[in-house]
Amino acid sequence: MEFIGIKIAGVYKKCCWDMITLLVTIISMEIAIYFGDWIKTRTPINLLFFLLFVQLVYVAIRWYMKGWRDTRSYY
Repeated sequence: MEFIGIKIAGVYKKCCWDMITLLVTIISMEIAIYFGDWIKTRTPINLLFFLLFVQLVYVAIRWYMKGWRDTRSYY
């Protein structure tokens, strides 16, 4: 688990260390707080898990897009 966490942190720093990530994190937290009761009634998952899942999906998309741009020489 520790190795996976270190790997994810490295990818996060390499691909997602910018203002867009900060905005996505803040917006995700606001949605989880504002719609917390509604989300809790619809799904039996923990809201913290939901927030972490959203961040994981976001990092995966950014990582894929960075690789896509690097292989095609887009900057």
